[in-house]
Amino acid sequence: MDRQSVQSYVEQNKKANQVDAREKRQFNRYNVSFKSHIKLSNGEIVSGLAKNISKGGICIEYDSTAETGSEFELMFSLTIGENIEQVFARGKVVRSVAIAGRDVFRIAFQFLALHKNSEQVLDRFIAKCHKQFPDGY
Repeated sequence: MDRQSVQSYVEQNKKANQVDAREKRQFNRYNVSFKSHIKLSNGEIVSGLAKNISKGGICIEYDSTAETGSEFELMFSLTIGENIEQVFARGKVVRSVAIAGRDVFRIAFQFLALHKNSEQVLDRFIAKCHKQFPDGY
């Protein structure tokens, strides 16, 4: 196999894997960009940047990695219409990936619990996103 054939094969498999991953997801993801907060095990609250969100979890960029399986309290605000509403959740790290060329990590959290009225807030936000992007992203 020549180099071009190998590259073509790799690209085709990469695209197929992306499609497979989307088909396996339980919930559509939506690209976002807002400040989020993570409560560390020592009680310190740090800030990150949310990159995507779904009914089942959130991906946050932060300047340190997190161990898969670790649990954290998460806090962020969602804009729904003219209202800004708070979400408080407990999340488990399902993936932490270094971003090439940058000193940050993308940490994927699965929501384990949504506190207070956070589930309703998240539902309304996801419904708003779904109207704009029915298939996610």
